[in-house]
Amino acid sequence: MNLLSDPEKAQNAALLNEMVVKNAYCIGAGFLTTPFILPVLTDYGYVDTAYKMIENTKRPGWLYNVSKGATTIWENWNGIDDRGKPTDSFNHYAFGAVTQWFFTRVAGITPLEPGFAKIQIKPIPGGSFDWVKCTFESVQGPIQSNWRIDNGQFLLNIEVPAPTEVHLPNGQKHSVERGQYEFRM
Repeated sequence: MNLLSDPEKAQNAALLNEMVVKNAYCIGAGFLTTPFILPVLTDYGYVDTAYKMIENTKRPGWLYNVSKGATTIWENWNGIDDRGKPTDSFNHYAFGAVTQWFFTRVAGITPLEPGFAKIQIKPIPGGSFDWVKCTFESVQGPIQSNWRIDNGQFLLNIEVPAPTEVHLPNGQKHSVERGQYEFRM
């Protein structure tokens, strides 16, 4: 929320990382802070921690629900009791607020100007993910960011409706116009 100086932000991100690791990659936040955890970890270099957290199958964790057969986000991390009886709503948005992280960090789609008049594609691979396929219907038109890792090679295919800055995981940068493009590294 930009309430701290840059050194304080880095210090707090390090503390957050330590807390998440100490908590066995289980989430320990409420509704209001859930959307910020993964972006902060990723932006401050704790990519492995963010991916371990999103892939955690223990409770409380996003894949715990999935391991119990969920196809929606539950209202709380328990969802069902030990006998499989529902305890609360099985369709609740709040813990699903991490979806933005998938778009902006995993697929890397971010507007650089209002209305996606200029776009950034900056995917950040990690965890056990070896491919991502993402399409976003912007007001400018569809934006696609599809990547995969094949035999150690990173392959990115994009389709963009407006001028775009492409940032590859190895630091390479490209500027492209509307169209379809492929990048390898």
